[in-house]
Amino acid sequence: MIKTLYYVYFLISFITFGQDNCNLFIKGEIYDVSNQVISDATIVIKNDSIRTITNEKGEYKLLNLCAGQYEIVVSALGYNKITKTMYLKHSIHQDFVLENDGVSLNEVKIVSQKTYNLTEPTSDLKEADLNKSRGQSLGEILKVLPGVNAVQTGPSLYKPMIHGLFGNRIVTINNGLRLESQQWGSDHAPEIDPFTANKITVVKGASGVKYGSEAIGGVIILSPEEVLTTPGYKVGGFVSGFSNNNQANFGIKTDVSGKKIKGLGLRLSSSFKKGGNFKTPNYYLANTGSSEYNLSTTLVYKYKNWLTEVYLSQFKANIGLFRGAQFGNMEDLATAITSSRPRVNADFTYDISKPYQEVKHQVYKLAQKIKIDNIGNLELIFGAQNNYRAEWDIKELGQQQDKATIDFGLTTYSANINFQHSIFKGFVGEVGTFAMRQANVVSSNNVRLFIPNYRSYNAGIFWTEKYATTKWEFEAGMRYDNRYYKVFKYDKNELISPELRYDNFSYSLGANRLINKHITLKSNIGTAYRPPGMNELYADGLHHGLSSFEIGNQNLKTEVANNTNLSLVALYSKTKLELTVFNNVINNYIYLTPSIPAVVTVRGVFLSYKYVQADIVMRGVDLYFEQLFTKTIKYQLKASGLIGKNRLNHDYLIMMPPNRVNNAIDYIFGKKGIFHDLTFSLNHQYVAKQNNLPTTKQTLEINTSSNTVTFGQNDDYLAPPSGYHLFGSSLSSNVKIRNQIIDFRMGVQNVFNITYRDYLNRYRYFANEAGRNFFFQFNFNL
Repeated sequence: MIKTLYYVYFLISFITFGQDNCNLFIKGEIYDVSNQVISDATIVIKNDSIRTITNEKGEYKLLNLCAGQYEIVVSALGYNKITKTMYLKHSIHQDFVLENDGVSLNEVKIVSQKTYNLTEPTSDLKEADLNKSRGQSLGEILKVLPGVNAVQTGPSLYKPMIHGLFGNRIVTINNGLRLESQQWGSDHAPEIDPFTANKITVVKGASGVKYGSEAIGGVIILSPEEVLTTPGYKVGGFVSGFSNNNQANFGIKTDVSGKKIKGLGLRLSSSFKKGGNFKTPNYYLANTGSSEYNLSTTLVYKYKNWLTEVYLSQFKANIGLFRGAQFGNMEDLATAITSSRPRVNADFTYDISKPYQEVKHQVYKLAQKIKIDNIGNLELIFGAQNNYRAEWDIKELGQQQDKATIDFGLTTYSANINFQHSIFKGFVGEVGTFAMRQANVVSSNNVRLFIPNYRSYNAGIFWTEKYATTKWEFEAGMRYDNRYYKVFKYDKNELISPELRYDNFSYSLGANRLINKHITLKSNIGTAYRPPGMNELYADGLHHGLSSFEIGNQNLKTEVANNTNLSLVALYSKTKLELTVFNNVINNYIYLTPSIPAVVTVRGVFLSYKYVQADIVMRGVDLYFEQLFTKTIKYQLKASGLIGKNRLNHDYLIMMPPNRVNNAIDYIFGKKGIFHDLTFSLNHQYVAKQNNLPTTKQTLEINTSSNTVTFGQNDDYLAPPSGYHLFGSSLSSNVKIRNQIIDFRMGVQNVFNITYRDYLNRYRYFANEAGRNFFFQFNFNL
């Protein structure tokens, strides 16, 4: 099946190269100065009959354009008109920002045309931003946003963290479906290909009303662009490479729509990447290579007010796990933690040996959208997902060579029914229901069980409403969820089947205040809940992906979060400022804490951790500042800080992200010969040392052949590493090649090859971070 899709895919791509280049388009979104979308704005090509208006999301698209020069005129009632000259060589994304004309400031805004979660702090990465990071994983890409970090397991596994929360506390929505996979491990990165999205939105804070249980930390929404449904074609893709681990990346995407069946569109997308061992400034990291392959197909049919979508995707990855985190005895462990370099020497290779992970994820989606005139929109989404994760250990201990040490299969079936209405004057709202069935099966071939088999059933219903006046916008919502687990596990060689039930009521309240045409104040109060995961309840053994021995706690209770945030957004012609402060109170917060001493097993020695629970609070601030000093110089500042504390003993929490600041300055040369928008960028990142540590102290003494080693500080095996400064630079441009425009970018990360360790890397006990890394990227649209 996969091979057949590939043949069809590349045949279509080959045929489209030979067609006339009059199927180009210009698309984008229209905003006002307070960053709110504008519907019914008019976009006209001057001296031509081509025109369009923006939809309820502020989106527009000008289709069937030939290469050439166009003068675009954008206008909307109550706003100053914009005229922009564009030379079109390939399809492009162009957003416009309109300023109030000073006359219609008292006009009432139509809030039904604004995006959901308007009162919550959000950050977006649009197509132009994503093009700068093609070939990177989702966790790496999102690190550029204020308040967003990543928990690492070595140099290739990144798990997104929002305001100090990660894993099952963050909901990821990919193409309208909630990602369901084995997300509980810090080494389990999201099984998503970011290339399929042309926009990624991060909602920060408790979002349980819209997105259900587990959205305590926030939501990551990956949105693809609309599939072409008018006659024509388009082809786009990227090629990129990184020097540190000799990683190569490739992706291609093709949309085709014919004339015989109007409204029918097909998209085929594929990407591939392969890299070898990473290198620190002084040594290679053994067995840190990886490979990844992705394929997806989308079929869309539009007929009047009906839109039907069928979506299929496959994700597959093999990921090596750092050999320097595996130990045979206590002396090896002590040497690894106290040494400046790993005890395992390595050279560069693409080979992946044990230990490693194999991950597969398939998605099947059927969606039906119906627009009901003068009433609203009805959406039905049915999804099925298969997630398979296998992990191989170094030691065989009797199992067959081709059998994984442990593997999991998670099958999920889900159904969503959402109705967005605009029936009542001044109000717009949404009502929705959600149902899901899951089954987790651990292979009978496993040498050991880490989490048990289980079945899960989840159902929920929500309702939200929004209302607006001239200066105010109000939003309120509520939700009820019920979840049921049936667990199958052995207790002293006897099969038992505990049954667990959780239910919860969530709510959210929010308001926006338009201070003036430049400044908007946003506030939101939201709740969310999360039942304990199977690993937190029943884990009892080796989690070799993290080289740790984890101990569950069957007495854990449901986490309940109450999040409050306040945001200030200021937009001027040359200045942009976004400031967010938040306070997240979580009752029954579950976390993994070191349980010294380490554990000795027949497989070796492993750091030991246990799950505990406490009432905690997380407080912090995010800052984004952008200033255009001249037409050629632009400056950006991104900063975030967070403190997490136990509310009972007022002690600090472990694994909280350190304070960090990012600076970037762009020098825009403009057009230089064949180079368009030629830009040179310098960037600097400072990450402080994490000094907010628990006062609890546990120590472990290990007698080696030469001396006695004592380690364990502030409830951790090793004190936090020092802060660090990283510098980078890049050169980017649009280059004309045979009547096509290619976006080109090249640069270097960690310019000075600094040796450092990151506090959020689970392998920081044993090795440094990767060193200098040269890169190049090509993005093309044909």
